[in-house]
Amino acid sequence: MINFRPVFPAPGESEFRLLEKTLFFNASLDLAQQHQVPEDMAALTLLGTLPIVCQGRYDLELPNGSLTPLSLNTLIVVDSGEGKTAIKKKTLAPIMRLQASRFRRHQEDLADHILNHSAWEVKKSTLKASLRKAELKGEPTNEAWRDYEAHLNNEPPHPREFRLLYKDTTPEGLFLGLRDIMPTAGLITDEGDIFFRSSMNRAKGHLNSLWDGDDIIVTRASKEDIVIYGARFSLQIGIQPGVLTRHLKPEDRDSGWLARFLVCAPQPKRGSRHYTLNNAVPGSFWQEADQRLEDMAKDNLPLLEDKDLPRHILQFSRQAKNKWVQLANEIEKEMRPGHRFQACPDHASKLSNQIGRVAALLHLFEREEGDISERTLSMAVHLCSYYSTHFQQTLMPPPQEVQDAMLLQRWLNEQRQFGYQWVEYNRVRQRGPNPLRNKKRLQEAIDVLCFENLITLSMHNQTRIIYLNPPQPSNEPQSI
Repeated sequence: MINFRPVFPAPGESEFRLLEKTLFFNASLDLAQQHQVPEDMAALTLLGTLPIVCQGRYDLELPNGSLTPLSLNTLIVVDSGEGKTAIKKKTLAPIMRLQASRFRRHQEDLADHILNHSAWEVKKSTLKASLRKAELKGEPTNEAWRDYEAHLNNEPPHPREFRLLYKDTTPEGLFLGLRDIMPTAGLITDEGDIFFRSSMNRAKGHLNSLWDGDDIIVTRASKEDIVIYGARFSLQIGIQPGVLTRHLKPEDRDSGWLARFLVCAPQPKRGSRHYTLNNAVPGSFWQEADQRLEDMAKDNLPLLEDKDLPRHILQFSRQAKNKWVQLANEIEKEMRPGHRFQACPDHASKLSNQIGRVAALLHLFEREEGDISERTLSMAVHLCSYYSTHFQQTLMPPPQEVQDAMLLQRWLNEQRQFGYQWVEYNRVRQRGPNPLRNKKRLQEAIDVLCFENLITLSMHNQTRIIYLNPPQPSNEPQSI
């Protein structure tokens, strides 16, 4: 039976009521209420934490037959003071606790390893000396060689550290960690400015490959190449809007790097927050989520013993497969000229894959049994549709003249607050926003505001005047 009802919601029509009974939804609300942060930011922060504890043990088979990781890249764009660091610490706390306890055990294992390896080196030297002595005397050496080779093959392995999180690291440090320590990791940064100015920003090609689940080879001039097979990697970046604008380059879109991100640019809450004593107490849903995250992190402990441990393969139910195929076709059509994704086909081409990953992560977090259900897929569709709108609003900025008009309008609003009804054009040139002291840019910004009837421009005694409160057109019908 053909379903003619669209699967992918129109902009602004995402239905979060589908998630209302889930732990994910209610834990996100608890997090938002406790820290007085936007709910959509809390939800994406929690969502971005899930792949760090899942991607090392699970993969997803999409209905088209391709195998995809559960890795996610998330980008939260918000001004300082909005609480992004506080909630990130909260969501990562269960992983950090486990990492800290395992680090103490690792230090003990390392001390034992040093002793065992020293004893191994002593025996190695003894066997080597015996072999050399037999060779000098012309005695048979077959048995001595066998003993020596057997000993070399029994070198005590270096204990591996349990590490899922990286913060300040270089590409080489990350890649060596994925190869030698744990084959799964998440890179977390609240200071996107540092990330974009670091050497990590120049490794985007390799980061793209890791997101895709591909093997990578890192070529080094004076050292052996770093070859990584089957590693999993997720990235969380928090950044201020102005800093992001400064660092964005056309090649970030062209390379598909930004297309791999789920983006949240929430409305600020500064000035509207209200704190109570209850804010200090985590809600019951968050306490349950905290324990769930720790349990999921512990599922990665077997990777210490065998980093090549096969991952479990998740699949969609029959109904969910049909829905995903319809979804993929709908998104494809929206890339046509004049449609929703015409200007961002890079983003749209990754969207159905992203939705599949999010559905798998919700399936695991909610402890669902069997295949991924159609309902869980619908939850992922509405979540990703919501953040898709944020992607377009944030990473597809309006034309320069519109941005300049917004900047000029903010400055003019300050004049209105002081009771000014008009300002001289030359005063704006001299004291207005620095970028608009360019005559051409200022005029284009004024033209935009005049078109929107937010200001009017006229001459008075050979002086150009900008009137700040022009009369608004009446909506009442005129009499004939």
